[in-house]
Amino acid sequence: MSIKNITYLDLIEACQKPGCLACNLIQEMVESYIRMLFHEHINDPPSRDKLRYSQGLCYQHIWLTIDGGLGNALGVAIISNDVIGKLLQDLNDFTIENNRFAKLKKLINTSPNEALLIPEKDCPVCQHQALVEERVLKTLVETVQKTELSDAIRSSDGMCLPHLRQSFGMNASAQSVQVLLDLTRDRWQKLSAELSEFIRKNDYRFSKEGFGTERDSWLRATGVLKGNRPKKAA
Repeated sequence: MSIKNITYLDLIEACQKPGCLACNLIQEMVESYIRMLFHEHINDPPSRDKLRYSQGLCYQHIWLTIDGGLGNALGVAIISNDVIGKLLQDLNDFTIENNRFAKLKKLINTSPNEALLIPEKDCPVCQHQALVEERVLKTLVETVQKTELSDAIRSSDGMCLPHLRQSFGMNASAQSVQVLLDLTRDRWQKLSAELSEFIRKNDYRFSKEGFGTERDSWLRATGVLKGNRPKKAA
């Protein structure tokens, strides 16, 4: 499954949602990939082979699929049955003769292609997410100097620290880096002021003043430092 072409207009749209604009767009594209995987490619032999050798989706992405309603019970059952079938075959092919525990320990800690019960390939959604992340950040640094995009970022929650750092490695020009830093500095200064106000109002001397927009600043700050909060189960 190919990755759609990402434009600065997609980034502007991502700015309309709360949280890191890069996280928003990456999450949207990852969810789209999972839906397509389950609804259009679940019986596709190459896709089934990838999932069989990766032991299905990783912890994060299988529960996102289930809790977010992105897949379906039949698709999960098909993937799980494929994976368990291969695991049973691996177990049947594996025999322990003498010194069984030493041999088992060696097999568990060896290379993936020779190991017992260890995935031979990475989660396909993780692989797709890495490609999407690179594409999003590359487009960002190439187009952030466009006034329409920089204005949209200025009025948004900006970028999380991990994606801001990562964007600098996308062959970003000095001008693009400067624009991102200026936009980030402005956003962080405002957030810091809200955090200070939140902390002040938690002092018993000022607690009767009540909270304003700074009420959720502690959550927004966590998102800025670590990335958008994962979606809760439905």
